[in-house]
Amino acid sequence: MILALTILAGAVAVLGEVARHGLETARIARDLTYAELLCESKMAEITSGMTSPDPVDRAAAEAVSNTTRLSWVYSIETEATEIEGLLAVRVTVEPDQPDEKRPIRCSMVRWIQDPDATSSTE
Repeated sequence: MILALTILAGAVAVLGEVARHGLETARIARDLTYAELLCESKMAEITSGMTSPDPVDRAAAEAVSNTTRLSWVYSIETEATEIEGLLAVRVTVEPDQPDEKRPIRCSMVRWIQDPDATSSTE
């Protein structure tokens, strides 16, 4: 009887740990999906011309039905490309947490036409 109870207690402990790990993995997947949604949204604003591709560091991101209960920030970096008139724009979205907590990050890079470049017609 004692052996059966020991085996049962061990099985319950293992199942509890599996359930905890599953919940943590689901939370990470939810946060990553939300970060991707915010990143794509901000990149769409830039490519459509609604937002200029000026560099930004850790600005507050607008919520899009935020179920994560975290505040999110985004950064925009621009870099000239080898092709004249094109910019490489990187958008990074992450929760507003210190790096010690290893927050989820989503980055996306797109090449867009440089809005400051003037087109010359000859």
